[in-house]
Amino acid sequence: LGNCSDPLPPPRIGASRGLEVPRGMTATTTQKGAGMRVTMAAWAFGLCFGAVVAVRIAHETHLQAFYLKGLGMDPKTVGSMWTLYFFWVGACEPIMGVVIDALRDRGVYPSTIIIVLTPIWTYQFLALFTPSSPDPWRLLAVLLPFGWMQATMLMLTTTLFQSSFPAGVARQAASTPRQLLAIIGLLVGMVSPPLLSSDWTTTHAMARTLAVGAGSGLMLGALLLRSLQSTLDALEPEAAPAAQRKPQGPAAVAPKVGHVQRLLEIVGVFSHPTFRYMLLMSAISQHGNALFSTSLQAFLHNVAKVRSPTPPFLCSGGAIAGFLKSIPHFQGWDMTHQGCLVSPISVKWQKGLVPISFYLANLAMAPLVSRLSKQWGAQRTLATEYRVYACILFLSPLMVMLVEGSSYSTEITSLLVMIATAILLGCAAAGLSLLPDVVISKYVDEDAIEKKRSRAGAFFGARQVANRAGSALASGVSGLVLSGVGFSATQDTPAPLVSQGISFICFIVPALCYLVSSEIGYRTMAPFLREKAD
Repeated sequence: LGNCSDPLPPPRIGASRGLEVPRGMTATTTQKGAGMRVTMAAWAFGLCFGAVVAVRIAHETHLQAFYLKGLGMDPKTVGSMWTLYFFWVGACEPIMGVVIDALRDRGVYPSTIIIVLTPIWTYQFLALFTPSSPDPWRLLAVLLPFGWMQATMLMLTTTLFQSSFPAGVARQAASTPRQLLAIIGLLVGMVSPPLLSSDWTTTHAMARTLAVGAGSGLMLGALLLRSLQSTLDALEPEAAPAAQRKPQGPAAVAPKVGHVQRLLEIVGVFSHPTFRYMLLMSAISQHGNALFSTSLQAFLHNVAKVRSPTPPFLCSGGAIAGFLKSIPHFQGWDMTHQGCLVSPISVKWQKGLVPISFYLANLAMAPLVSRLSKQWGAQRTLATEYRVYACILFLSPLMVMLVEGSSYSTEITSLLVMIATAILLGCAAAGLSLLPDVVISKYVDEDAIEKKRSRAGAFFGARQVANRAGSALASGVSGLVLSGVGFSATQDTPAPLVSQGISFICFIVPALCYLVSSEIGYRTMAPFLREKAD
C-alpha cells in the first residue's frame, strides 16, 4: 500500500454492527432498508395474530349458538361439551408454551411451526362448522383436536411478539400493527359468523369464507415473517437496551433443561415475586371481560329492549328531515322507504351495530394508546386504562335506564344510546388487547437474562391459565346471579329484578374487577418506577 500513489479508501462500515455495506450504498441507505424490513415484519406479525384472534373469537363466541340453533342439540349436552373443551384448552395452552420454548432453544422459529401447522388448523376450523352428524361424540372428536391446535397457534403467535421482535425499536414497531390487526380480528370474529350464516342456516358458506380468509392471512404473514427473521436477528444487539441484550460468547449458550423441569416451570412462573401480581391482574380483569361479553346480548334484549325492528325514521315533516332536504345530496330522499331517509333496521343488524361500533372505536384510539404507552410505560398505561374503562362501565347502565324510563324512549333512541355507549367503551378499551402482552414481554426479557434462555412460552402460558380461571369464575357467577333473579330466556318482558341482575353482571361487576386490577397494577408498578428513577 505504501507504493500506491492513490491509497485505498476506508471500508464502508454499517453504523449498527460493523457489517460491510455493498459498494454504491451508504450506511444510511442500509439503515433505511433495514427499517423498512422491520416494518414489513411487524405487519406480517400483526396479520398472523389477527387471523388467530378472529378464529378464536368466532368459535368461542358462536360455536355454542351453532350447536343449539343450527344442530338443535340439547342445552345440557352443549354445556357439558363446552366445559370439557374449556378444561382441555386450559391444559393445552401452558404445555404447548413450554414445548415452544424447547423448540426455540433448538433453533426452531415459531414462524416455521406456524407455516407447517396452518393447513391443518384451517381444515379443522372448517370441520367445526360443517359436521356430518350432531352426535356429541363425533363433535368432540373434531372439537378437542381443534382445541389443541388452536391453543398451539395462540401460544405461537403470542410468544412471537417477544421472541422475534427484540426489545427496543423492533418491538415498538410491532406494537401498532399487532393492535390494529388484532382489533380487526376481534371485529371479524364477533360480527361476521351470524351475518354470513344467516342466523346459522348457511354455515357451510360462512365456514369456508372464514377458514380460507384466516388460513390465507396466517400463512402469508408467517411466510413473510420467516423470510425477514434474519433482519430482526441482525438488528437485535442494536435495538435492545444494554441491560436486555442477549449475552454473547460462552454465556450465550442456553443451559440444558429436562422435559419434566420445563413442565414444572409453569409452577415456578406462578410464584415469581412480581409476575404473580400480573397474573392476578389478568385473572380478575378477564373475569370482568367474560361477564361483560357473555351477558351483553342479554342486556341488549332485556334491558335496552333491542328485540324488534326499528321503524323507518328521518321522515318528512321533521326538523332534521327538513334540514337534510335542503342539502343537494339528500334531495331525492323521498324515494326511500315510506318517504323516510332510513329504512327499518332488523334486530340482527341492531345487535351487530353495537360490537361494530365498539371495535371501530378501538381502531380509532389505538394510535393514541400506543403513543401513551411509549411515554408512560405499558404498565402505567394499562392500569390507567383499566380505571377509565371501569368508570364508563359504571355509568353505562345508568345512561340506558334513564333513556328507557323517559318519554323519549323508542326503538331508535335505545339503539342510538347503545351505540354511543359502545363507542365510549371502545375508546376506553383500545389497549386492553395489546398492553398486557407488552408488560409480560418485559418480564420475559428480565427472566431471560437471569436464566440465560427465554421462557416466553411458560410466561404467556401461565397468563392463559389465569385468563381461563377468570372465565371459569365468570360462568359460575353469571349462572348464580341469573338463577337468583329468576331469569328466563323465553320471557319477552322481564321483571325489574331480572333487568337489574343482568345490568349487575354485565356492567357493575366488570367495573369492580377492572378497578381492582387497576389498583394492583399501580401498586406493583411503584418498584419499577423507583428503579427507573435510580
